[in-house]
Amino acid sequence: MGAAIRRRDPQRRIAELSAATEKVIAARGIEGLTHRAIAEEAGVPLGATTYHFAAMNGLTPPRPGQHPRPAPTSKQSCDAS
Repeated sequence: MGAAIRRRDPQRRIAELSAATEKVIAARGIEGLTHRAIAEEAGVPLGATTYHFAAMNGLTPPRPGQHPRPAPTSKQSCDAS
């Protein structure tokens, strides 16, 4: 029998990465937030963070007075605001 088919769910992966981001910030502060730390916390390959969020500003929470950006629905550059 062949290997199981792995179905990708981008919205679920984005939610996992967002949750991991919050945990990393809580544990290490914003200074400790890196793609590598997020991937490790989420238990996903490093490439998953950069695939969905090319720039860290797509993962970090908005600053006071800044409007939140919606999570990308597909591979998008988060540099364009």
